[in-house]
Amino acid sequence: MEARALKPVLGVYCAVFILFLYGPMIILAILSFQGPGGGPQFPIIEWSTYWYQHLLGMTPPGRISRLPIGDSFCAR
Repeated sequence: MEARALKPVLGVYCAVFILFLYGPMIILAILSFQGPGGGPQFPIIEWSTYWYQHLLGMTPPGRISRLPIGDSFCAR
């Protein structure tokens, strides 16, 4: 194969490989915006930042215990 014909093939190969590596993380990042009743499923039922608010302790106590994220940053 000539070098000129090899460049597009390698470009497509690298793009597919990068998509294979980072695709699952991108999907999980999108699915993390499900509402409190949603799970890792498509289609997204309700868009929400509920889980991020809960993780940062910005929601009232509910069925899920509060995560001590702030305590992990404090030195004792």
